[in-house]
Amino acid sequence: METKTLEATNKTTFGEKLKKLFAVRELFMIILIVLALVVLTILSPNFLKRANLVSVMISLVPNAIIAIGMVMCLLEGTFDLSVGGVMAFTGTLVGVLMLKGFPIWAAIAITLLVGVVIGLINGFFIAKIHVHPLIVTYGMQRITRSAATILTGGYSIYGFDSKFGVMGSKYIWVLPLMVWFMFLLVVVFDILFRKTKYFRQAYYLGSNPNAALLSGIKVDSYKIQTFTLAAVCATIAGIVLASRIMAGTPTAGDGIEMQVLAAGVIGGCSMSGGEGTVIGCFLGVVFLALISNALTIMSVSQYWQGVVTGVILIAAVSIDMILKQRRSTLK
Repeated sequence: METKTLEATNKTTFGEKLKKLFAVRELFMIILIVLALVVLTILSPNFLKRANLVSVMISLVPNAIIAIGMVMCLLEGTFDLSVGGVMAFTGTLVGVLMLKGFPIWAAIAITLLVGVVIGLINGFFIAKIHVHPLIVTYGMQRITRSAATILTGGYSIYGFDSKFGVMGSKYIWVLPLMVWFMFLLVVVFDILFRKTKYFRQAYYLGSNPNAALLSGIKVDSYKIQTFTLAAVCATIAGIVLASRIMAGTPTAGDGIEMQVLAAGVIGGCSMSGGEGTVIGCFLGVVFLALISNALTIMSVSQYWQGVVTGVILIAAVSIDMILKQRRSTLK
């Protein structure tokens, strides 16, 4: 009898461990991505060709870079809708500065500084004036996208120094430098969010803002820094994209904020804060890139691709809310 009880306990323990293992969102995302790869390979034998895979990796670089800043926002239970406009504006600004005669390094430095200022403005109105992030960041999105159109007259601008294109065109082994740069940023920031006290504060702030304040975290200052990081990430994405296409495009990043939000929630971030990782969000970006590639392979209109992203976002947030309600009920 005792032996049977022990065996049952061992089985239960193994089952619990297996359940916990599959509850890890990163593992779940990896399984989803593998399944997507299998399906895409069946749909199109050309999918696994090197040129197509490299194309997929290149396409997700801006989203992945922006996702780093968005993760910090989501961890605090907020979001930034201005990232698409900031990406377009800074991508055109760096080009305009170079065409005006500024050296590449100076144009990039000034553009990054502008990104910092945009983030500080967002953070100030949200943290100090207490305007809702939806209003502030959406307003900034309209301002920056309009500014990009004003800068370029509504047209893409070209004629940059060829050295500026190194990030987007130079290959190291089989991938462009921009892809390796993306991997570096994702890995570094994932480690920072897991291991450093400063970035861990985002989890505390998202889980319990009042407790975070009582523990000594300067909540308002931290929120300002959060939106500054989000804007800087969008700025870096804009510069990298401009380097890749060797053009400043005022329509760049249209709808990218919704794609990144969807990727974040799919990858394990909670809209109510306190949960998520950079790696998880990155895997969400990869998954959505594969979905987009699948729709392209099936000759589905790009307009319908927006519908699919919207449906995935609503479904992901709904599932997140349901799971959170169930966890609250169990407690």
